[in-house]
Amino acid sequence: MNAISQLLEVEVEKHQVEDVVLALFHTILLHRSSGKFHYQADDSYHIKELAFEDVTCTNLQLTYVRCQSRELDQSLRCQVAGFVNKMAQAVVPTSGKVALEFYEKKKKSWLFPNDSSVAWEVWNVRLGVTQPSSERWQFREMLGSKVRERIWDILQSVHRHDYAPPNPTHLDLASVYETEYSDVQPYLFKVNMTLSPPSGKLLSGPWADDQLVSYQYSHQAAA
Repeated sequence: MNAISQLLEVEVEKHQVEDVVLALFHTILLHRSSGKFHYQADDSYHIKELAFEDVTCTNLQLTYVRCQSRELDQSLRCQVAGFVNKMAQAVVPTSGKVALEFYEKKKKSWLFPNDSSVAWEVWNVRLGVTQPSSERWQFREMLGSKVRERIWDILQSVHRHDYAPPNPTHLDLASVYETEYSDVQPYLFKVNMTLSPPSGKLLSGPWADDQLVSYQYSHQAAA
């Protein structure tokens, strides 16, 4: 099975990286999460209502909606922290890519001889980091508009996916959903990142593996 891949591109200043990544990833997770499943039997359940909240960004003119879950927010912040820190230390102009990958766990079978994780959807965010603008307030407003466009792109795409795992039985719940949160139940996900050498533009072609440094943060490793 080939994972569905989406690409979102934004140009930012260093101090705006975290706000932009969180706004985009939280928007995606809002549409890839549900309330907690409560099972009456292995295949009979009801789903608790999912709460959500507005968030106003600190470093750009943007308010977005996310799941109302401190646990999920803290987990996501932890997973993107490595990318944010590396981008903050990089010589500008530079660029980097951070990806939110949804996957399911496959048990051993003739098709999967070992226990494995299979991605079914990947959202790539490619950021170009530029020199600080002399018109900082104007850049904040322009970036807010650009991120709203990317959020609109997400909303246009998120329900057109070709595949999402079917709701599992109670026994298989943890092979599809992240179950450790007390107030929300997203599909299993992990965050991957790749940094590029200094460059004046966003990369538009294939990323050459021998020129890049890659870091991977999985939800399981962070737990």
